[in-house]
Amino acid sequence: MRVAEMREGGSKTDLMVWLQALDADAREFFEERAAILEYEAKLPRHEAEHKARRLTEDFLQRREDDHDTD
Repeated sequence: MRVAEMREGGSKTDLMVWLQALDADAREFFEERAAILEYEAKLPRHEAEHKARRLTEDFLQRREDDHDTD
């Protein structure tokens, strides 16, 4: 699934569907960022997950761009 297809959505159900589409590395990246944002930055879980999703989408885009240049 392309990164552009994964963008959007805001409900918990949308997040769960989006997470299921991730590979193991991307899911780990998301979970680590969400935990750091929730516990270290003391953000509410919903906000931490939202920010972690955006960071993960950026990660996926960079990974895709790197793959395209190989």
